[in-house]
Amino acid sequence: MAKAEERKQQKFIGYINDMKSFEADYQQEVIGRKGAVISTNKGRLMFKSPGLFRWQSQDNSLTINDGQFLWQFDPDLEQVIKTDISKSEQGSSIIAIINNTKLMGQYYNIELNKKSYHSSKYCLTDKLDPKNKIWLSFNSEKLTKIEYYDSLQNLCSIKFSSIKYNKEISSKWFAFIPD
Repeated sequence: MAKAEERKQQKFIGYINDMKSFEADYQQEVIGRKGAVISTNKGRLMFKSPGLFRWQSQDNSLTINDGQFLWQFDPDLEQVIKTDISKSEQGSSIIAIINNTKLMGQYYNIELNKKSYHSSKYCLTDKLDPKNKIWLSFNSEKLTKIEYYDSLQNLCSIKFSSIKYNKEISSKWFAFIPD
């Protein structure tokens, strides 16, 4: 790897390693192959290193990683799915990758896609399937957007706002207690 590329990759990994916690509102758009918006969703995301995260959408569906299990709650179905993380494919998800830069190098090639004065956009290309890519955008070294194509080749765009970076988040937010 050329020294310049290695420096860019190390800068990206530095951004990720510096992120001990992340809390933000999110707005998600799914855009179809013909450019039409298929769905929108919004809610709140919390992430705490090592490996804890909580996604809660406006319809109160909830996904929590408590470090041992992935909990997915669907209020419309009144259903909870509990998955042992060690037995799931969750290890290669974007949240797991953000939590573990060693996974990044194992699963993805990292390239600087676009750079301006205060912002940068990186492209993570799956080493096993180069058609699978994830773009992470940073502004002033803080994560502001994630984009990727889903299994149906729809573009999923998740924009973050009201971002709290490296603030203390109580571990109670990452516990799922079924009623």
